Amino acid sequence: MRFRPLTKPFNAPRQARTLASLSLMTLLAALAMGGAGTVSLQGALVSLGAAAVLGVLAVALAFYSLNRIWTHTGIGTADATLALIWALPVIVSVAALIYIVTQTPSYPDLATNVNNPPQFEVLGHTDGVETQLPLDTASPADRIRLRLAHPDLTTTYVERPGWHLAEILEGLAASAGWDLVRLDSENGLSFDAEFRVPGAFLLVENDIAMRISDDGLGSTIDTRALSNVPLHDFGTNATVLQGVVQRFLIAIDATPPPSSDL
Repeated sequence: MRFRPLTKPFNAPRQARTLASLSLMTLLAALAMGGAGTVSLQGALVSLGAAAVLGVLAVALAFYSLNRIWTHTGIGTADATLALIWALPVIVSVAALIYIVTQTPSYPDLATNVNNPPQFEVLGHTDGVETQLPLDTASPADRIRLRLAHPDLTTTYVERPGWHLAEILEGLAASAGWDLVRLDSENGLSFDAEFRVPGAFLLVENDIAMRISDDGLGSTIDTRALSNVPLHDFGTNATVLQGVVQRFLIAIDATPPPSSDL
């Protein structure tokens, strides 16, 4: 006697609900792990992409299920409807992200002096591997475009000694929660600094490089911001750079000048 194997029928509404719930859980896990710093930004983006894929599959399967239910009068309306309700936020988030990326100009690497930007030695690289950054390889036309796009971002000159500005920057970074990873000087007058500043979005940090050049009478300040979001900065990098410069200038104005340049 031969027995036919027992196979579980494919329940499209239930599978759609399962995919939708997995999509939401993946989305929440990516946000939670990224916000806690337990995964890198790239890992979080991969998780968000997986959540989007699961959400798309859930929506497609839910629409297929509802069409079958309405056509052939069956069960599973609740499962398919829940799948749509749970998966749609993921789809809307992905659509909004695509809209922002396509409609917003991107300046992921920007400096107050685009022709001679401060250089990164610690930050600005991936896993310790030195890479060519966009501003370092920009053509003259690209540099002109950046200058025209952000004419308010310019080199600043302050009649304060370099060592004094370095002390102010160190205090500002500590009070603002910036991660100061480097503050070096070759001659005790001019300084190079690198620090991380939280971006406008969750999971995003901006790498900042600052150069303080002392000429004996005052100091020239140039700042550079590099967004850690691959390919696109969502239009926030220039805002972060401008905010860093403004906060530094405010801190300088709020600090009395030194009684001596020594």
